[in-house]
Amino acid sequence: MTSLSRLRRRSRGEWTVALVVYGGLLLFVVAVYAVLVLGGGLLLGRTSSADVALSVVATAVVALAFDQVQARLEAFASRVVHGGLPSPYDVLRRF
Repeated sequence: MTSLSRLRRRSRGEWTVALVVYGGLLLFVVAVYAVLVLGGGLLLGRTSSADVALSVVATAVVALAFDQVQARLEAFASRVVHGGLPSPYDVLRRF
């Protein structure tokens, strides 16, 4: 089975869930960077360039929270797409 045939077999709902999850993760990373690096740089008075220490802190925050944010986004998107009911995969996964 090629990867192209796997992509073609996805339903519209699965594509919607994936789009919501990836879009939400992108917004999460950008928001953390903006708040910590740019906002922290403003508070420290360093607006000409990003501070390396603030970039490291932002990277650590994203790394630590990524899994939890992804799980919550997947649950939210699944609820929206499937009308409040868990998907068949989620039902079988709980066994």
